Amino acid sequence: MFAGALRLPVVLECDRCLESFVHTLNEEFEVVFELAKEEAAGLVSDHFCKGDELDVVYLAEPVVDVFPVLAQQVFLGLPEKRLCSDKCLGLCPACGANLNSHACGCARSTGTSPFNVLAKLKAQ
Repeated sequence: MFAGALRLPVVLECDRCLESFVHTLNEEFEVVFELAKEEAAGLVSDHFCKGDELDVVYLAEPVVDVFPVLAQQVFLGLPEKRLCSDKCLGLCPACGANLNSHACGCARSTGTSPFNVLAKLKAQ
């Protein structure tokens, strides 16, 4: 068994404004390693896991490389939507200015919806 906690700062890029920010990763993990039976040692990568085996890693030999395990835990701990803050305004769709730092001078028109074409077709 390999258990531990990852507590480290990670520099990410905001999905809305593209600015870098620091996210503190705070994840606990537990991975169970089992040595595969000798007759199935060649098929370790093709092993079909049942529901109770999802947290088990089967090994072909009694050697564990912990780097891929730790890297996987870091990737699993990253947020799905990476935002510098919940109130991030993002970038202006017209000029690309970061709306968090200053308001741009672009005229925000409500514009016409691309679905208006469908309404015209329906009216015909």
